[in-house]
Amino acid sequence: MFILHNHWYEKTFGKEQIVYLHEFLGNKADLHMKDGNDQFYVNNTALVIKKMLKTQVNLNETPNRMYNNAIDDINKNLKAWYKQDLTDITAKDIYNHTILAKYKKANSITKWEEELNIHQFRENDIKMMFKLAHHVNINSKLQNFQYKYIHRIIYTNKLLCKLKMTESTLCSFCLSDIETVNHLFIYCTYTQRIWNEMYEIFAKANINVNITHKEIHLGCLDKSVFDNFPKWSFVNQIIFLTKYYVYKSKLEATIPTCERYRAFLQSRKSLELEIFKTNKKILNKWTFLPHTQT
Repeated sequence: MFILHNHWYEKTFGKEQIVYLHEFLGNKADLHMKDGNDQFYVNNTALVIKKMLKTQVNLNETPNRMYNNAIDDINKNLKAWYKQDLTDITAKDIYNHTILAKYKKANSITKWEEELNIHQFRENDIKMMFKLAHHVNINSKLQNFQYKYIHRIIYTNKLLCKLKMTESTLCSFCLSDIETVNHLFIYCTYTQRIWNEMYEIFAKANINVNITHKEIHLGCLDKSVFDNFPKWSFVNQIIFLTKYYVYKSKLEATIPTCERYRAFLQSRKSLELEIFKTNKKILNKWTFLPHTQT
């Protein structure tokens, strides 16, 4: 079995060619050059670290020098990274380290940290931000809305005016302040009435939760403050639906009202229960919103 040296990190290997990492890294005799031929011959099986080799190997070098430099660099770096026997390192370890080395925090996350006066989000919180909409909601439109919200690409009048797509930067509802994300979803007097209605829903459901600007923007990321999963799922679902209702009202050029808001929540509940009649997670979540609120 052979691997062409100038394509080996791009190959898709069959099972018979997958080998152990320590065999590939620890014994250079596992791969050798045949005289007068640009091919590596594999005596044993070994894991070819495709992505790492691609970043480390200079294809302008001769095959022998390329191979020796790549193996030396990988051996040295792996020992420094993990400080353990190379035989314990898996392909997943290599992948995770390579991704981490290239990882850069999204600009949207940095802006949320600045806006919410948070020194630095925990890594688990960042992961939960992007998973939360999918965990607690089944509606693709609502999921997409929350993803856009996290990435700060919600188009308010302030931005639309810069793009010359609207003539005024004023709020679509109150017409008194510049329409930013914070104003539209938090500070507008019409929006605040909707949030107060949401707090009443939580109070009637005996849910005592502290909703700050962070929770409004990003959701309740910490499950541990809730008694159970359905309650945590319900609170986040309602927060997302409330923001979505406000934005939907803006797009439809209608003033958000508590009556329409309650009807909107009930329609979402009825739709999910109709589609997922046997899904206990869905059924348990919506028990906190009785039909008597319409």
